[in-house]
Amino acid sequence: MAVLAPRSHVGQTASTRPTVSWAITDTQPFAMEVRLYQVNDGGNQTLIEQFALETTPGIMQATLPSTQPDLEPGQRYLWKVIVLCNPNRPSNALVDQVEMDVVSLPANLVAALDQADSPLARATLYAESGLWYDALAEALNKAPAYAQTLLQDLATLEQGSALGQQFEEQLRRVMEE
Repeated sequence: MAVLAPRSHVGQTASTRPTVSWAITDTQPFAMEVRLYQVNDGGNQTLIEQFALETTPGIMQATLPSTQPDLEPGQRYLWKVIVLCNPNRPSNALVDQVEMDVVSLPANLVAALDQADSPLARATLYAESGLWYDALAEALNKAPAYAQTLLQDLATLEQGSALGQQFEEQLRRVMEE
């Protein structure tokens, strides 16, 4: 299991209801939890949302539900994905987490997105603006071939990070499926 997001830096989103994505390679279904925390300036985390799912092989996604208030631009958040491989042994759970910064959408990007004529064009604009979560969500939902390109670019980017080799291998397995 791997959350599909940058590790060598904090990824950004302009969405106040962002989508996080992760990959599951095991075909056996497991219980899982997705949690969203707000991170304050001191690094303390406050749980905002938590929900239970069951794993399915491939790429899975979660979006902040409409029952929760919008996330705030200028704030940092942390997504945590927990796969409960053995409910009787919580210490054996697979856990992956990433931080994200919610930023304001630049005015020039708003105009460009309004003129974009396809989901691929929109995903590309998000990616070129450094809005990883928005680019991947748009691509996975409406331009899957471009999602593969984004994941390949992410794997290449992460080669030099501390967890880069392991993360790159996980991403490559996901792209092969």
